[in-house]
Amino acid sequence: MRENADVPVRQYTQILACVVALFVVQAAFAEGAVMRVAQVALAGTALVLAAQLESGHPRIRRAAWAVSASAMVLAGLQLLGRDQPEAGGGLLLVNGLLVAAGPVLIFDSMRRHLEVSVRTVIGAITVYILFGLFFAFVYRSILLFDPASFTTGAGTLSPASMQYFSFVTLTTVGFGDITPVSNGARTLVGLQALLGQIYLVTVVAVVVGNLGRRRAS
Repeated sequence: MRENADVPVRQYTQILACVVALFVVQAAFAEGAVMRVAQVALAGTALVLAAQLESGHPRIRRAAWAVSASAMVLAGLQLLGRDQPEAGGGLLLVNGLLVAAGPVLIFDSMRRHLEVSVRTVIGAITVYILFGLFFAFVYRSILLFDPASFTTGAGTLSPASMQYFSFVTLTTVGFGDITPVSNGARTLVGLQALLGQIYLVTVVAVVVGNLGRRRAS
């Protein structure tokens, strides 16, 4: 097992900051060209930083840079007033890669820590937030193809409302203002709630409980 002791806590903090900022931007602001550029920039930066945790896999880093740069160019062209229908697809691509590959890259880096430290805790928290963003991405995709899969009495369902619903489900708060209707949506919602609680009582609990301890060789 290769050690990644050269990865500083600052890099984990930067990834967490980008992910939290992405969460806030997607939740608090309406969709538009400016917000699309901001989302691509934050998601792309987080993806590149997560890829850099894999020091032994330069192809992963190059792929992350290529995807992020391409999506940023498309979003920038749309902001400048040029009709670029691919801009939305570029955002979906970089967002999808971040929420799908980000947790894998971060968790793989975490398991190589020889000592459970602050960076391990930050990594675990980042994975938890990405977990919520991943299901928000899935719910948004479902809603795109089947608008009747979710219902609400609070107006039209938007990408921001599906992210809100994802984190309400992840934390098992369950306000009930958005309801899954189709069997597929209900299954995913139940799965997210279950996995979210399992993650908290296993991974996070173990990491916090062993903070400062050195792993056995």
